[in-house]
Amino acid sequence: MARDLAASDRPLRVLELGPSLGWWGVEFARAHPGTAVTAVESSEVVPDARASLEAAGVAERYEWREDAGHELPRNGRRYDVIVVNELCHTFDGVSLPRRLEDVARALSPRGLLLVADMVLDAARTRPAAHLRSAVKLRVTGGGRVHAAPDYRHLLRAAGLGRALLYRLGTTDLLTVARGRTLPHALLGRAAEAV
Repeated sequence: MARDLAASDRPLRVLELGPSLGWWGVEFARAHPGTAVTAVESSEVVPDARASLEAAGVAERYEWREDAGHELPRNGRRYDVIVVNELCHTFDGVSLPRRLEDVARALSPRGLLLVADMVLDAARTRPAAHLRSAVKLRVTGGGRVHAAPDYRHLLRAAGLGRALLYRLGTTDLLTVARGRTLPHALLGRAAEAV
């Protein structure tokens, strides 16, 4: 999948915000030898994530930053791939636009942004599994599940432009590619324009 999304024969610089056990970064590290991954995750998760990466054989390519707020590193680097993993639904209406603007500044001119999270349809009625989460988040005040039109507006406001959405079963994947095209299908799932 990483080869389909980031068609490149050179090593990539990947930033993974909220990697959990590092699935996305592992995919890119395996597909692109020499790839370096900067991972930002809360300290409670890092020991298990390191063990997972050791088992995958890519731990030496990871640089860890422990930050429960999952802030972008302020290191001036530009990244070929930025993954925002299951975080957007936890950000409020003020911090999410700011985060996406930060991501846009850190993304290289031919960079790829992946937002893995729940995305409701325009009518906010599907997918059903996301609706259950949306209600729970609304009731507890723990966040908000955003709809595709919300993301379209947020991404454009951040200067990120057109996105494609792949519904991958347990998560949705919003993708923005600068200066290149994305596949029309991923893992057998057709892309939807956002």
